[in-house]
Amino acid sequence: MQHLFLSLLKSELLGTPYHGEAPDGETQRRLFLLAKSQDLAHLIGASLSRAGLLTDEKAKAAFEGAGIKALYRYTRLWHGYGLVTSLFEEAGVPFVPLKGALLRHLYPKPEVRTSSDIDILIPVERLEEAVTLLTERLGFEKRQKTYHDVNLVLGDAVNLELHYNVLEDDERLDPMLKRVWEYASPVEDGKSEHRLSPDYFAFHVVSHAAHHFLGGGCGVKPVLDLYFLRHSESYDETAVRRLVKESDIEVFYDALCTLGEVWLGNASHDGTTSAMEDFILGGGAYGTVANRAAVGANRKRASGLSYAMRRIFMPKKQLARLYPVLNRHPILLPVCQVRRWFRTLLRGRGKNAVRELSANASMPKEKRDAIKNLLIDLDL
Repeated sequence: MQHLFLSLLKSELLGTPYHGEAPDGETQRRLFLLAKSQDLAHLIGASLSRAGLLTDEKAKAAFEGAGIKALYRYTRLWHGYGLVTSLFEEAGVPFVPLKGALLRHLYPKPEVRTSSDIDILIPVERLEEAVTLLTERLGFEKRQKTYHDVNLVLGDAVNLELHYNVLEDDERLDPMLKRVWEYASPVEDGKSEHRLSPDYFAFHVVSHAAHHFLGGGCGVKPVLDLYFLRHSESYDETAVRRLVKESDIEVFYDALCTLGEVWLGNASHDGTTSAMEDFILGGGAYGTVANRAAVGANRKRASGLSYAMRRIFMPKKQLARLYPVLNRHPILLPVCQVRRWFRTLLRGRGKNAVRELSANASMPKEKRDAIKNLLIDLDL
């Protein structure tokens, strides 16, 4: 199934003929579930249709529906992007587009690079002003604030992650990520829009992929993004390597590059990329509870009761991300722990937390060892 999925994906992205066997109806339906989990059903459906292989009626309806939704989301999302960036230009709020906004043009057709949200970085000192502008002028609804962004929503298809930093709460990544504005410059004199240097932009793609990988899976898109970035004219391998090396993710970067060449180029798998493929395709676009539990237990060399206690009682440093008051008043640690528990329950995440703890407790030794070896091979 994975090989079929990747073959169809390559065919659609590179415009090459698909020469594999025709999948039967059951396989087409299973293929849809795999593609949907990676938010790539619109591409796999288009590839099957172009090859004349989309013969199962249920699968055809599912793939065509995904294609319509992807096009609608693309249109609405980038209309929203235009509204936001025009507003920031008018108000003189410096901003930096992140991720999909600057990657779409590298793909064969911009609309094939779907995104679930718009990511824009602004200076932290302009955050309150920017949120007020978005809510009062454009009608955005403010939702959740995290340690690195504020989530705002407009209508049914425009989700904006307004970043005031790009930190990942990772000791290896954050020192370089704190320097993001050093690598940003205006697109033109007098303009509010800034762009990251090509090497730093690529570094951000890799560092964000590493962050999600350690959260249970980064999905297929970062691998594709890096592949198209590396094959673009502006890519400076030496400059990017300097940044990933300084942040101690050079091994992960090399593996991500190789995996992209396996999927879209002519490279062959090695043991590490084969394990990465299984982990990424099995984890969906946002990772799974089982993967997250396996990574978490192995990174901290914990299992059973010790892992459960660490998940229930969040370390002070992480808790302070949610409640900055802890930095000034450490005595409030117990209060913040309890508040976090209620916050988790009120937002309906209690079942997810229980599932993660259960997944860790019941995880077969073979899976735990496989994840451990993968993390060692990737120097994570």
